[in-house]
Amino acid sequence: MNTKIASLLIVILGAVSSHAAYKDLIGFPELENAIGAGTLTGAGIEVQIIEATPSGGSNYYPGNSGSDPEFSGKTITNVTDDAGVTQGSTGTSSHAKRVAKNLYGNDTSIAPGISTIGSWEASHWMGWDGGTETASGFLNVNTTTEPDTTDARIANHSYIGGTSSDQLPRRTDYIVERDDFLQIVGIQNAGQSNIYPLWGTAFNVISVGRTNGGHFAGTLEIPSTSYTADRTAPHLVAPDTATSYATPIVSATTALLLQAGGANASWSNGNQITNRTRTIYHAETSEVIKATLMAGADRAVDNAHGDDLLASEYVVDTDNNLDLTYGAGQVNVFNSYNILAGGEQDPGGADITDHGWDYNGSFSNGDTAVYAFNAANSGDTLMATLAWNIEITDLYSNPLDPQWWPDDNGILDFNLLLVDVTGGHGTPDAVLSAASSQSSTENTENVFFENELIAGNRYELHVTENESQNFTWDYGLAWRVESVPEPSSAVIAIIGLVGFLGVRRWRV
Repeated sequence: MNTKIASLLIVILGAVSSHAAYKDLIGFPELENAIGAGTLTGAGIEVQIIEATPSGGSNYYPGNSGSDPEFSGKTITNVTDDAGVTQGSTGTSSHAKRVAKNLYGNDTSIAPGISTIGSWEASHWMGWDGGTETASGFLNVNTTTEPDTTDARIANHSYIGGTSSDQLPRRTDYIVERDDFLQIVGIQNAGQSNIYPLWGTAFNVISVGRTNGGHFAGTLEIPSTSYTADRTAPHLVAPDTATSYATPIVSATTALLLQAGGANASWSNGNQITNRTRTIYHAETSEVIKATLMAGADRAVDNAHGDDLLASEYVVDTDNNLDLTYGAGQVNVFNSYNILAGGEQDPGGADITDHGWDYNGSFSNGDTAVYAFNAANSGDTLMATLAWNIEITDLYSNPLDPQWWPDDNGILDFNLLLVDVTGGHGTPDAVLSAASSQSSTENTENVFFENELIAGNRYELHVTENESQNFTWDYGLAWRVESVPEPSSAVIAIIGLVGFLGVRRWRV
């Protein structure tokens, strides 16, 4: 059944800015010192860069390998132009170029090894062109055709848009769950119109804001759907002054984690899954990567030469123990790498180590998964994130009548509890409620037990469910215990202009 997208507006999240490297800002020097320079570059990770065209123009293309030394040696395919779609120009976009440098630039990016890139104009990627179906699009919205498959592992969306239909976020959630195709999405900068977001309101994406908090916070509602208001957005922040350029920082970090997880089978105990597109190790799944990024984030950062994320500014004000403005905090590739390298650790077995993760592909109603450990030092901090995907089983019905599995609100209701079981078995009184996470509307739960672990005490992380129907589903859990201050970093300020394109063209 075809459904017309209503009031689509594509908004570029930032515009031309001065060149700035971010490598020193998110734990990358610490990572290279630990594993060796050039060990991880994002090599072998194919990406898509999806860009809107600015008001008064039609360029979306970041440029080819000969247009800038930053892109030398890369294969950048202009998918939209090759498909003969005319809603954009083949000219180079300064906005897309700046995004691309943060994502895969030879000098600017932490992931210069990314060498295979597909460039898409945003409306074409959706499969939508002014209300006309575009057969060559990727999501194939408004059709009874499933979204396409791809060898790409990451799609970077440094733009936003608005629609009262849930077709776009629904299909985006679908490709994350069915293909483990990670969607890294920016949210609105402060000062822009707070419109129905195409991507930030989706459940399975990783949404990105700015370390200085200069963005709208929380999801907006798409009426009469399960895409409800005031869920966590962004999930992470990154050190740049436009979310356009913060978003590819997280995408580049994700590329390094995917490369590392794919190259180290032992981290996953040799375990793999096969999805609609590919066979991957557990460490490469969308749930584990999302959990690892969020558990590795810094809730307080001294950026020294730019905007800080102060502990006094980070306020837990969501049901899943995050700050609505800053999410899990500023992305930190060193922390997240250490979590992933800690390896897959099953519940109910040996005690978990200070850094690690688990992918559980058969969590069922009535289950409780228990991850136990003894605290080594008093005053240590435990950070953990549980992440799972919503499943979309109906791509084609009227968006006002969604048929989502398994319950009315579209997501399974999992909880993450921290329990002190010192001296015996855990009781309800032993659940550390201030650190536990029991939201009924989110698909991440987060524990942050800051400076409170007691040496010698025994603790358990419990993954529980609160469902009335039978189910079997998967989740990713990631954790780290830290006893030292987080490394300082610096941020470089960038000035941007904002451009808009859509059914209407206008500026604010």
